[in-house]
Amino acid sequence: MNYFERMPRLDHFHGILQDLEDRLGGRRCLADCYGKMNWPRRGLYFFFEQSEARSSRSGLRVVRVGTHAVKRDCCTTLWDRLRTHRGSLTGRWAGGGNHRASVFRLHIGMAILRREGLEKHYPTWMKLSSATAEIKSHERSIERKVSQYIRAMPFLWLKVDAIPGPESKRVYIERNSIGLLSNYGKTWN
Repeated sequence: MNYFERMPRLDHFHGILQDLEDRLGGRRCLADCYGKMNWPRRGLYFFFEQSEARSSRSGLRVVRVGTHAVKRDCCTTLWDRLRTHRGSLTGRWAGGGNHRASVFRLHIGMAILRREGLEKHYPTWMKLSSATAEIKSHERSIERKVSQYIRAMPFLWLKVDAIPGPESKRVYIERNSIGLLSNYGKTWN
């Protein structure tokens, strides 16, 4: 697909997101969300980066598209997934989270480590197998920064009540949204 074919599709996609935002009454931030809100059981989410504008039009850039329950018989809900990204509010790891349960948290954490020049101080960050309490304790300050960052990101969600599984409508929409939004390897001839 060349630039002239892709741009109208991107504009249409962002128009759909604007309609969704209008219907939801605006974007939310996870810092202001809790489980008893009127979340759909199943759906997708679209996170925006406040410091990144779309390159060709006005508006914020979508930086994360995700869903949940992609395995058959999985019973996680949309809120379960958003809560994992948000991180813990209470308990032993309050303010932090678990990047081993959220690729979104993993990538945000890696970006923070690179920006602050701390990759060598956290060699276990990219090791996704289970971690000891000692490792988790060492990573706690970065997990807190990740939580603060993600909680401030505006996002939208879309109810798609499809049965869990790799062929669900949610997976189809997620993959195709990512494909459309991605500029990776694009050459504009």
